[in-house]
Amino acid sequence: MEQLLFALVVSVCPAHEICRDIVYEVYDTQQECEKVIFENRLFNGNCYPVDAIIHQK
Repeated sequence: MEQLLFALVVSVCPAHEICRDIVYEVYDTQQECEKVIFENRLFNGNCYPVDAIIHQK
């Protein structure tokens, strides 16, 4: 079975510019990814399967 990796994606909104989503880091599990969101208070972050980001349409 293929192991899923999870990317922590954070929305960055500089003043007077368009907001952009950036990949902050990639983790082995969704739980690790969500733990980083909680510990670092990244309330504008979400965890997504890497495969879903790569094949996004």
